Amino acid sequence: MKSILATVPRRIETPRMVITPRGEDDYPAITKSLCESWDDVHHWVAWADDLNRIKTPAFIGSMRQMDRDFAIGAKYFGVARLKSTGEIGPQVTLYHMNHDSHVGECGYWTPTKLARQGLTTEAMAALLRIGFNQYGLQKIVANHSDGN
Repeated sequence: MKSILATVPRRIETPRMVITPRGEDDYPAITKSLCESWDDVHHWVAWADDLNRIKTPAFIGSMRQMDRDFAIGAKYFGVARLKSTGEIGPQVTLYHMNHDSHVGECGYWTPTKLARQGLTTEAMAALLRIGFNQYGLQKIVANHSDGN
C-alpha cells in the first residue's frame, strides 16, 4: 500500500480549485459549511441525519478516523477550496476500495451556495483520475439517495 500512497498527490489543481487531503485544520470550515448547507445536504447524504451530531466531538472523532483510513490507503477524502476565495468547495471521497477486484466507490457533497456551478463535476473528474491512475481502480461507482 505504501507504493500507492507515495503516488497519490497531496495537492491537485483544477481550473478553479485546489484539492488536498482533509486535515485537522479543515474541520471547523467543513463543519461550518455543513451547517450552512444543512437544508440541502441532509436530504441527500446518508450520514447527515442530525444537525446537532455534526457539532459534537464524536463527529470530529469520526473525521479523524476517516483521515487515519487515508493514511493507510483505504480511503481518500479531498477538500476542495476555491482558488479565488479560499473557501470550502465540494468535498470528494473515494472509499470501499477493493484492491483485489479494483472497484471503489465515490461520494461528494457541495456547499449549497456553490451548487450548480460545475464545481462538483470538476472536483470529481480530478478524483476519478486519482482513483484510476494512482489507486489502480478499474471501476468506480457512485451511490445516491432516491430523487437525487
